[in-house]
Amino acid sequence: VGTYPYNLGTLSAGDNYNLQLISTTPFLITPAPLRIIADDKQKIFGAANPPLTFTYDGLVNGDTQLAVEPTLSTEATISSPVGTYDITVTGGSDPNYSISRVEGTLTIGQKTVTITASNQSKVYGEANPVLTFSYNGLLDGDTQIQIEPTISTEATISSPVGTYDITLTGGSDPNYDFTPVNGTLSITPATLSIIADDKSKVYGEANPAL
Repeated sequence: VGTYPYNLGTLSAGDNYNLQLISTTPFLITPAPLRIIADDKQKIFGAANPPLTFTYDGLVNGDTQLAVEPTLSTEATISSPVGTYDITVTGGSDPNYSISRVEGTLTIGQKTVTITASNQSKVYGEANPVLTFSYNGLLDGDTQIQIEPTISTEATISSPVGTYDITLTGGSDPNYDFTPVNGTLSITPATLSIIADDKSKVYGEANPAL
């Protein structure tokens, strides 16, 4: 980019004219339009930000970059909740280009968490034990999801021996996509003693009822 004088070279008008060279407006080269576009990025909640990159749209003459390249930034951090965040382009300059900047978007998605109902057991005729569950995949510092699921089983105090599902229902958290895993309540036989009653009789009598 710049102004360049015209070179008229060596001219001749012949014997009948006196040639006068008059300067004109110099030849002008103006900046080419160039867009710097921040690339869209994605990550999972709790993960470090991915490398931020950009793309040039409009480089010419074999150019691969600007004289001074731009910088990229976002307000999202490793602890930012699920959502979308701007990727901002700042700076960047080159005398040969007229530059415009296009922001990108960093999308933070939910982290997958498994919630597993703990297996339990009881003896036939006993009350159900306390039903519990555990998390696998929560970030450090998180001990539970925002709205915890409910845990239940169809087994009751009078349910016969067998196995019964322990199920998880409900629960939600904007930062986590959780998968519930059912557990099992095993009801085992109760211990039963059958005791023969002691009896007596007089010699010669029939046996009493046993």
